[in-house]
Amino acid sequence: LWLDGGIYLSHIGSESWISRDNLTYTRSLIADYSPYYQSGVKLTWQASSSVTAQLNVVNGWQNISETNGNKAIGARIDWSASPKVTLSAYNLISSETPDSVDSQLRLFQGASVKLVPTDNFTLVGTFDVGSQDLGEETGRWYGAALIARVQATSRTALVARIERYDDPKQVIIVTGGADPFKATGGSIGIDVVPAARMLWRTELRTLAGSNAVFPKRDGT
Repeated sequence: LWLDGGIYLSHIGSESWISRDNLTYTRSLIADYSPYYQSGVKLTWQASSSVTAQLNVVNGWQNISETNGNKAIGARIDWSASPKVTLSAYNLISSETPDSVDSQLRLFQGASVKLVPTDNFTLVGTFDVGSQDLGEETGRWYGAALIARVQATSRTALVARIERYDDPKQVIIVTGGADPFKATGGSIGIDVVPAARMLWRTELRTLAGSNAVFPKRDGT
């Protein structure tokens, strides 16, 4: 049983902001638009050799300094069902509005599964969904990513990803216009270890939105 306090990496998701630790060179949309870090305290319980549970009380959605009088509460559980399968679930309950306006409850839930059927193949699927009280209505968003990695040789690996992010009420991604962010993406990459303690990563990535939310070459 561990009790930690301070600024630390978020308990949310299956990716870190540290590219080296992820399967892909760039981070998925669901990782970029959920907290990478948080500030507060966490209690971690190693329930068994296969189950780890965590409880967090933090300053909010990727906040170091507090922005209101409310604290956020989040939990996570990781279960290694077998040496080849790991299941994870996590959530965060918070209000991100300042004290000068009414509190707006934000609920966030996610889950991921990691499959390692062979020593040379890894597959990770992640799905997140959230909702926030917007006063007269509720804003909801969701995101998903599926990443596969094949260790082709002892020094070379191939990686592919498909992903989707949908935020129709612009709760998390504010586009600056009337059109909300709804996009599908894909990427392929290659990782090469040319020498010990060196990693070269190359990735080709594309994002396609159903609305005109990406910058144009003329500056708009």
